[in-house]
Formats: sequence, C-alpha cells, structure tokens
Amino acid sequence: MYAVGGFTKSGPSDAVETYDPESGRWARSLRLPQPRGGPAAAALGGLLYVAGGEIPGSQFTNSVIVYDPGKRTWSSVAPMPTARERFKLVAARGYLYAIGGDNRVSGSAEQVKSLTTVERYDPRTNRWRTMNPMIEARSLTCAVETTVGKRRILTVVGGAEFSPAGALVGPRRTTEVLDLGTGRWTLLKILLPIARASHDCAAEANGAVLTIGGVVRQNGEFSPIANVDALSLQPRDLQ
Repeated sequence: MYAVGGFTKSGPSDAVETYDPESGRWARSLRLPQPRGGPAAAALGGLLYVAGGEIPGSQFTNSVIVYDPGKRTWSSVAPMPTARERFKLVAARGYLYAIGGDNRVSGSAEQVKSLTTVERYDPRTNRWRTMNPMIEARSLTCAVETTVGKRRILTVVGGAEFSPAGALVGPRRTTEVLDLGTGRWTLLKILLPIARASHDCAAEANGAVLTIGGVVRQNGEFSPIANVDALSLQPRDLQ
C-alpha cells in the first residue's frame, strides 16, 4: 500500500511511504519528483499513477506521473485536460477515470469550486478523453468499481460541494453510478444515512459498496466519524 504526497504544515509534500501487510511495517520509498498535495492515485498494469493536486506556489496541476516499482523510477505521461485536486482516480476495465475534485474559482487564489468533470486515460495510447460529466459536482468523494447483475459500474458516494462562487455548500448524501458500458450516469434515490466527505469506499465480493469513515459537518464544525455503511444495488436501481 502506498501513501503518496499530501499536505503537511509547511505545504505540499513529496513523501512516499509503503506499507507491507506481511511485516506490518511502513518504509520510505522514492520521493515524488515534485511535492503535491491533494493528488489522486491508482494502480493499473503493475504501475502506480499519481495525478493532479496542488504544487508549490498554490497552483493546481493537471500533470500525471507514473511509478514503476520494478525499476524504482518516476516518469511523466500525458496530462489530464483539467487541473484539479481532491478528486478520485479509479482503475476500471483497463482505463483510469479521473472523477470530480476541485479547481480554482476564476480570479481567486484561495477559493475553489467543485467539478462534475470526468476524464478517462488509456495507457495504450497515452491519451485522455473527456467523458459524460457527473450529475452533481463533488470533491473529497469516494469511488469504486463493482458489479450490478452483469453490468460493470463505478459508484461515487457522497463528497463535498463548493459552489461556483467558492462557498462551501456542505457534504452530500447522494450517490451516482456510471455504467461503464453505456457511459451514462444515474443519480440514485438512495441517500447516505449521514452526509459525509473525505471518506473511502470498498467493494465486497457480492458487489455491495462499503462507505467508510469520513468527516461530517455539525454546528458549522467538521468532525470525523467511524461509521461504515453498505449499499447493495439491484439492476432496477439503475433505471
């Protein structure tokens, strides 16, 4: 397991650390070529892809780098069409999907707005393609590939929403599903018990999606939670 970049008190970090479940120990790995906070990462084809994030100078980047654990080297691949941070990068069916996240509000050095943007990377051609956008803008969300019947889908759960003016609207309770065969998004009627952001997702063997931890907003303050909720979908839910 790789922990890549992120923020420290001094700003974006270039640290990379790996966890070995057999030994139960963490170790330092080859640092990022450039510090980046709030990037997204995913493994595909035995390589680790790290995309986007905030780089020194408070700039959001669209750059994508790849770590080869066999060669212990970082290299660059085609950049995303959209610079962003706090988004999700998910490997599915041989592609990488960059989902949502934040971008700067025009003319602002601090305020961000949430995105509906979805882009897909093909490692065989080293090209990105803009896909159908999500129905709702969201950052700090979670996303996972799973199966409903015979359909392969990406499930995107909760997250935060910053308005186009940069105001925090709040965490979301909603879930969207992308049909990987048709490229169509469906906004589910099923809502999370608690609106949350900065959480994680995992898929169980039966296709159920687990939503794990995160933060909630209560009385204007953000608090971490330990809740784990399961979502079991049927084909009729995707109509």
